[in-house]
Amino acid sequence: MEIRGKLKNIIDGAETREQTITTRTSDGNPADDAGTDVSAAPALLGNDCVYSWPVDPGSDVCGEHVSDEDTGGVVVTLSDVARFAPGRGVVFLEPEGWALVGLPMNAYGAPAPVTASGVLFGAAVQVRFTALSWRWDFGDGVVLDTVTAGGSWHTLGQDEFTTTDSSHVYAGRGTVQVVADVIYRAEYRFAGVQEWTPVEGTLTVRSGEWDVLVGTASTVLVNGSCTQNPTGPGC
Repeated sequence: MEIRGKLKNIIDGAETREQTITTRTSDGNPADDAGTDVSAAPALLGNDCVYSWPVDPGSDVCGEHVSDEDTGGVVVTLSDVARFAPGRGVVFLEPEGWALVGLPMNAYGAPAPVTASGVLFGAAVQVRFTALSWRWDFGDGVVLDTVTAGGSWHTLGQDEFTTTDSSHVYAGRGTVQVVADVIYRAEYRFAGVQEWTPVEGTLTVRSGEWDVLVGTASTVLVNGSCTQNPTGPGC
């Protein structure tokens, strides 16, 4: 896969020029202005340079050495890495699907970075997502932003239905939709590159949605007996 006008050589931290492909032969190989095949060498065409992506670390591009750091010359944006972002399974409620009026429902996330592998610009890549904050919309007009993931009652060493930094108490009965967004920073590295390169900006990912029945102890336990419905609330 060839990229036009994307690779930027970086020398001593300074961008030297942006490079483009201008002409090709009928076989699809790079050509000079006269139509001569120049694919055998990294030819300079005036101010233009011929190259292909990916570029292997340690190779020469247009007579200039490409180091590990230079390999990331293609500018990677959030839109490029968004498809690698974590999906569900990184945010949790307890109890899940129901809550008791006047007692805390606990909400928490998974704090560990998540790394995904795939192909970007035709090259093998890893993308690492680190959660910076969590936003919980509890469906009753209350939205909580927190920079800590929280944890299950068991992990925190607390009794069930006790207050945590990310718990919520409902004042009345009803069914609400709880929505959780996770705000990530992203980093990437192509195959053969040791260092991670940060992607500018943050990425907000819708990570969880639940319909939660809020009621009293009698209303949330009436969906059959625990023998009839062993996975029901309170069983």
